[in-house]
Amino acid sequence: CGDAALYASPDDPDAWFDHIMRLASESELRARMIGRGYEEVERYRWRESAARYLRAMAALDGGEYGGSCNLVLAEASPEPL
Repeated sequence: CGDAALYASPDDPDAWFDHIMRLASESELRARMIGRGYEEVERYRWRESAARYLRAMAALDGGEYGGSCNLVLAEASPEPL
């Protein structure tokens, strides 16, 4: 989650309580965390994940299979290659 979360040990209930209270009382922190969470989730959208995977496969393919990975990648990519 990177900086899109507040972290605490599972064995430290006081730290969990402090984080919950901060989020409840600090609207700016809460808004910042929500924004970071939305940014983080963008990394896991299907099209972006598929495009990353296909880019890796295309790099391994090296044209050996007629560039079939590149064709699929062009169709799945959310951005120009």
